[in-house]
Amino acid sequence: MFYWFSKERCWKTKQDEQWIIRNPPRPEWAQELEDIPAKYFIPVWVQASSLNEIQKSFFWKSLEELQGQALEISQWLQEREYKSLPERTVRSDDEILNPQELQELEDSGWIQKDVEETPSPKQPSDRDSYLPPQHIQITEGGNLRFSARH
Repeated sequence: MFYWFSKERCWKTKQDEQWIIRNPPRPEWAQELEDIPAKYFIPVWVQASSLNEIQKSFFWKSLEELQGQALEISQWLQEREYKSLPERTVRSDDEILNPQELQELEDSGWIQKDVEETPSPKQPSDRDSYLPPQHIQITEGGNLRFSARH
């Protein structure tokens, strides 16, 4: 039985009570091919949230090879007026969720940001408020008439 160790990005199997690195057999379609056929590569790339997950499926390829193939496929797609493949990065050892997963959980309402309430805008006091001058009046002839209050 094979187990994927995501932090180490490798498959292992238990032998004599010790874990040893050992890959499962490659899929039949990958036995003789150098590059992964796009029809297999694209769905895995698009559904994965990180390069770690992609390497789990295509364990015989290095991260650089996977990124290079994604770039090649993206350029081919762009030439035919399709969108590029989404960018994928390596998940660090201390990263529990990547930004995409975090956003999905937030959008679905499972988690919320702990944001301090921003103070409401200052309400103007009587002293700050503007009142149009009531001591200016326009008379019927268009003349201005001033009055003063104390």
